[in-house]
Amino acid sequence: MSTVYPLLRSIGWITLAFLVTCASVRVATIRSNARELPLRDVLHELLSVPCPMWLPDLLLLTCFFVSLFEFIVPSEALVRRACLCYLLRALTMAVTSFPACAPPMDPAVEGRWPLAHVLWGRHDLMFSGHTIAFLAYADLWDTCDDPWARTRGAQRVVRWLLPWTLVWARQHYTVDVIVAYVAYVALGGSLR
Repeated sequence: MSTVYPLLRSIGWITLAFLVTCASVRVATIRSNARELPLRDVLHELLSVPCPMWLPDLLLLTCFFVSLFEFIVPSEALVRRACLCYLLRALTMAVTSFPACAPPMDPAVEGRWPLAHVLWGRHDLMFSGHTIAFLAYADLWDTCDDPWARTRGAQRVVRWLLPWTLVWARQHYTVDVIVAYVAYVALGGSLR
């Protein structure tokens, strides 16, 4: 019974963060102007040839499946920290809109996926939720007992390299990734 309550609280945090994020995306999308040009970004200019848009998502999905395969269960504190980051992100998203650096969603894809307009807004998300997830996976792997997951090389790649694929794929601006690092650490995360 003692493990049920933390699990229920974690599910509650995740549900709250998801619902608030969906509402904030909707508010920001309504306020945004889809015709605005992307802001200038030094890394976008230096990395003139973007990687495929799907690469950061595939890398994040790989982190999820590695954790699932290794039966690594996050602590309630880790789930709460990540969800607090997502709630802070939803707040910043609702009050601040940047023009999106990602290209518009293909109408054919949007037609096949009804939730696309909720999760893919035509605005920038102020700071990167993908980066929060990468940092949380690195912390998760740092706290588990599995020797493979505790490999410093894997954690360093997930923590310091994978978030930057978001900038390379033009899903986020450089500032989005930097602010995500700051928010995660401010709410108790680690950058070891």
